[in-house]
Amino acid sequence: MLASLATPRVFFPTIGGRPLGIFVKLGITVPVQLYVGFGCFGAMVASIILSFLYRHQVTVNQDNILKCNRWFQICVMVVNYVLLSNALLPALFTSPDSQLATKIEILRNEPCPAKDLLHPDSYVLQSSVDRLFPYFCGLVVFVGCQCAFMGLHCSWVLFFSTLTTKLSRKTRKMQAKLLVALVAQFAIPTTLCYCPMAYFAITTLVNHYWQFANDVCILIVSTHGLISATCLLLFYDCYRNHLVSLLCYRVFTKVGPISDKISRASINHNVTIIL
Repeated sequence: MLASLATPRVFFPTIGGRPLGIFVKLGITVPVQLYVGFGCFGAMVASIILSFLYRHQVTVNQDNILKCNRWFQICVMVVNYVLLSNALLPALFTSPDSQLATKIEILRNEPCPAKDLLHPDSYVLQSSVDRLFPYFCGLVVFVGCQCAFMGLHCSWVLFFSTLTTKLSRKTRKMQAKLLVALVAQFAIPTTLCYCPMAYFAITTLVNHYWQFANDVCILIVSTHGLISATCLLLFYDCYRNHLVSLLCYRVFTKVGPISDKISRASINHNVTIIL
């Protein structure tokens, strides 16, 4: 929804872009759109970390040293949401004072600048990437380390640790199936978010401009949730059946507990047979 309202068009390797959505018609300034847009993107990344944390805490045993209490999990998520939602503030506070002078300087130095660079609605966030590139790389490493640590530990618990323990073949197979499902659930949105970021970083370092690839990356980030949900529906029948039940307004049948009289009679009958 936010992507359709802002409709950003980035100009990488130039750290700038132009909004094309309804926010421009409403008179919302570009810095405000940048803060809201990157804030929502940061919250989305924090939500992915929250999903990793939830699956990790459900997977590990109660006596595991990495089994965290509720307050520690809340603190971890508050830090991630606050930090990632406001990750663009250093870039906004150090943005160029004169947009026109910055654009003219870019036209002098860039061999192939964006054709919309001089448009009144275009905005250059930074004239150079040298100062902020290490900062954003640090954020990427910060997020990646959390996801990688929890993902690898879940893999160890569900698969690799079972190779040296006495478990039945059926139990080991079910745990491996759960691991594959978790990998499919998290690998798709994580890849769809990290690949565009990797492309933006590479194209900025090599100073290569390709507007079509920039637009495709923005489209992938904007629709990563739809793509991930579609893939899960194609791979797993349980999600498909649940979605069909919701769309068809079917009533979910709940299996209630067996009454005391029936359960007591069944137990007495089984005991009689054994005796």
